[in-house]
Amino acid sequence: MGNGTEGTIAARDDNRKLALLVAINRIPKPTERDLIEATNIPQRCVHSMFKSLSRMSVVIERVNGRRHGYYTIADSGAFDLCRAPDVLQFNYPEIYQQIEHIAQKKEVVTLVRNNIDVQGVSQTLEEKSYDEAMFRR
Repeated sequence: MGNGTEGTIAARDDNRKLALLVAINRIPKPTERDLIEATNIPQRCVHSMFKSLSRMSVVIERVNGRRHGYYTIADSGAFDLCRAPDVLQFNYPEIYQQIEHIAQKKEVVTLVRNNIDVQGVSQTLEEKSYDEAMFRR
């Protein structure tokens, strides 16, 4: 599938941009650190990709400033964000799983902050992960 080592995408592969967009779209209030951890793309490259994506009519905005900010996609340009996760999962399942893991972790943190029953949610997330694993077989 992917032509890089496990868990990474080759430097000039367009799937890196796709992974970045999927991460921004999937992870709740993704920080720069979240994006780097989820995609294994170095910080310098993340910023370079933002510029490259802007030339493709993709608008990525930073909300709440540099220190406590997070990224959102204001306009996905020519990218189909509904189909993008499926494409990424097919080409780079390890990266897709990293993004999902970080997204789920942040969702649980948000629920804890909002005093929502985390045990019930954790069970649901485990079932979802199990169902996804069984689907891939």
